[in-house]
Amino acid sequence: MGGDRHHSASRLLEGVRGGGAGFLNDYVFLVKARDENHRLKEELGRLKLENQQLRQDLGTADRAQGLLAFAARTPSKMIARG
Repeated sequence: MGGDRHHSASRLLEGVRGGGAGFLNDYVFLVKARDENHRLKEELGRLKLENQQLRQDLGTADRAQGLLAFAARTPSKMIARG
């Protein structure tokens, strides 16, 4: 019977050790996931701003192209001085 108690205590101690290591691994994983989530949120914010700026630039370019096309189709009414 003494051997059974020792075996049970040994298994219990190994389970606690394994559970502790599992907890530590889970904790490290969650910390890394949190850090990556923070980094990705920052990157998303930066990319949203960049996208907004590019859309504004595209709108400006489209308006300029429209004005150039209009000017090319419209006869000039300027009178040359001489």
